[in-house]
Amino acid sequence: IPEEPGRSWRIPYEVALGTFHGDWYAAADLYKQWAEQQPWCARRLTRRGDIPGWYLRGLPILMFVPRGRESGPLPPPGWRAQAPALFREAAAALRSPVIVVEYAWEKWGSWINPDVFPPYGGDAAFARQVRDLKQDGNLFGCYLSGTRWGIKKPGTDYDGRAAFERLAVSAATTDEAQQPIIENRPWADNVRLCIGSPLGRRLLIDEVRGLVERGVDWVQFDQNLGGEAYLCYNRQHPHPGG
Repeated sequence: IPEEPGRSWRIPYEVALGTFHGDWYAAADLYKQWAEQQPWCARRLTRRGDIPGWYLRGLPILMFVPRGRESGPLPPPGWRAQAPALFREAAAALRSPVIVVEYAWEKWGSWINPDVFPPYGGDAAFARQVRDLKQDGNLFGCYLSGTRWGIKKPGTDYDGRAAFERLAVSAATTDEAQQPIIENRPWADNVRLCIGSPLGRRLLIDEVRGLVERGVDWVQFDQNLGGEAYLCYNRQHPHPGG
């Protein structure tokens, strides 16, 4: 729907408007009083059966980078194979199981979607690491690259533009002129895909499913900071413009 001043638009649900005194904290407290009466907010997180116990415990978190970052030295040979022993040592020192967060696990490197499998180093090495970590009672998780389609990755010969133009143009977020929104970041050139498009949703689900099938305990939805749904004016998508 174009952003035209004075134009009416009917929304398919009821809205209540009111006034109050105070700042946004006061507004949040008003919302909280209402939310706690709703069925989806009736039980505290600590009493919900669908929240894993390890999440509520608050375990130490260790970051693992199986490959070199965009800048800096490359890891030593066999780095992934050495990792479980290092985590075992850290867990002993901390006297606690640990949560391992793997960054840049993707096939082509950090922030390159959707051609992410097999993980860096191959499925066999990835599976061994997951198995060794979990046998010691630790947990293993990965960052996701959000709803982005990688176009170019500095320092590699990766080129995802042709695949994007062939497969994913319809899922791209667009500006008001209906042009795909492309970001040129130091770590990658990316096209923002819309979570409101069928393809954007499917690619995210496929990536999560692929990691879960490889034994990963949890994933973090990254790049869409704060769970952001990108501003999108694509008229082909089933959502209001913008």
